[in-house]
This record gives sequence, structure tokens and C-alpha cells, in this order.
Amino acid sequence: MHEYIQYKLHNGVFIVGIFIAATPNVYADCISDQTQCNIQCLSNYRDTACVSRCFSQAQNCIASQQTNNQSNRVEPTATNDLASPTYEQPSYEQPSYKHSSKNENRHESEYVSGLSSSCVRELWDSRFYNWLSFQNNCGQRIYLTFIDSRNQGSGSMHLASSASDNTGRSQAEITKMGSYSLFVCPEGYSPVDSITKQVVSRVNQSFICKHQ
Repeated sequence: MHEYIQYKLHNGVFIVGIFIAATPNVYADCISDQTQCNIQCLSNYRDTACVSRCFSQAQNCIASQQTNNQSNRVEPTATNDLASPTYEQPSYEQPSYKHSSKNENRHESEYVSGLSSSCVRELWDSRFYNWLSFQNNCGQRIYLTFIDSRNQGSGSMHLASSASDNTGRSQAEITKMGSYSLFVCPEGYSPVDSITKQVVSRVNQSFICKHQ
């Protein structure tokens, strides 16, 4: 938009004319009012205040129109032609864990056969006061239960392969109590009566091994 002011000399007095190069009729009211003001000044051309008043009125009118036009103008909305990339959170399949329990395998392995007592060696261990000890020669971890005929020195122990442990009984005590009956089961099992399934409690008892 462009506007300019023209000063015209008429009978020794400058008459102010304002011309606007803009969209037609945008400032039509301002131009009309300024023209009427100039005509009044021509009737009294020596009134310089009239000329100034016409100029000020025209300026104020144009300024007001410009303010209205700017307030009504719809500013274009800036758009970004490049769409913002979208990111999808990768999904990870949660691993499934199967929690096994003793009950799941008991149908097949709740009971197993006992091991031969011949794979357990009896010795008088000089490292421990020559007490009676048992050594595991079964080639696997075992749970050993030993019961004497008078049930005075019965007990049990866990033995790793090739390991040994003592009973805490001397040779004199063993002679007095009588020999032990040994019940040998794989580690994780304990000896029970093969018929009643109750824990073994006497010598020479027929047994099987039950999962603990």
C-alpha cells in the first residue's frame, strides 16, 4: 500500500490533497471528507488553520482505516509441509516363565528305587577319634539313613560323591548297640517303607525312596 501528499497552490494558499494508491474504495470516505474540507478552505483561502485541519483530519482518517484493516486481516497459518515423524514404541514380547513345582513331576518320579548299601564304605576315621564314619562311593550325591537294632544311635546325613562323615560313635559303642542297617537314596529322596510309605524306623526294612 502506498500513499502520498500533494500540495496545490490556490490564490497564494497551499491546499492539501492526499492520494492513496491502494485497493479501490478502501479509503473512499477519507478522500471524500478531505475533498469537502478543501472546498471549505477555498472559500476562505487565507485561513491557514483550515488547511492544517484538513490535513490532520485526512491523516487521522487514514490511520484509523489502516488500524481497522490490520485488525481484520487474517494472518496465514504457518504450516510445516514436512510432517513430524512419528515413533512407535517397540513392543517386546514378555518371556513366559514356567514355574515348576515338585508336584508336576511326582507322577513319574515321586518314588524311585533305593541304592545298594554296598556303595557306602564303613571306616573308623582316625581324623575324628576313630569314630565310625560312612564314605559315599556311589558315584552320586546321596541321602543316607542309618538305624541300629536298638535305635540308640540312628541318624542320617547328606553325602557328596566320595565324601565321608562320622556318626560320633566309637567302636565300643557300636559293639554295644549292634550294627547299622543302611538305607541309601539319591539326593533329594528319603527312605520310606515300600508298603506303608511311612518313614523307615527299623532295621532290615524293605524300602523305596520318596521325593522330599
